[in-house]
Amino acid sequence: MALLSDGGTTSVSYVALATARDKLNDLAAQFQNTVPEVGRRHDQTLAGAGEFRAQLELGAVKFLIAWREAFTVCSESAGLVAGNTQNYSMDLAAVDVDRQVRLTI
Repeated sequence: MALLSDGGTTSVSYVALATARDKLNDLAAQFQNTVPEVGRRHDQTLAGAGEFRAQLELGAVKFLIAWREAFTVCSESAGLVAGNTQNYSMDLAAVDVDRQVRLTI
């Protein structure tokens, strides 16, 4: 149960939270599983380009890198949200994977 700014309260069922966590985990897996597919499409595109391969290659590599990174970030983000759903605290060290943020208390 949470206290709202107007003095009221709200609550969410554990079943709803578990369902949300499962959906976020599924979403993280889908993003992760899409990364190899982007690579296959990149290879297929270049293979089908024939004599125009050289003209497409630089742009295709940039496209591949951008989408691979986007899907990786989305997968990690969905996984972090899923991992912290239904928790009452957050592991800040796990969220800051690169450990670039330092908190002094």
